[in-house]
Amino acid sequence: MSQWWIPIRLPNGWTCRVPRWQAFTANFEPYEGIGLAPDVWVSTPDMLLESGTDRIFETAVEILVKK
Repeated sequence: MSQWWIPIRLPNGWTCRVPRWQAFTANFEPYEGIGLAPDVWVSTPDMLLESGTDRIFETAVEILVKK
């Protein structure tokens, strides 16, 4: 059985695991460096961020509560 990660031994004796798979869209285009476009765009003005208001989280909760 193949592993989805590659172990890399570091000089200090630790082992780091690096993934060896890649995610693709339905059209076989890689997500790497591109990301995914959100289903819902949320504006986050600086004044809201500075006040501690998380508009992205609040919007997500609103959407989930509706379902």
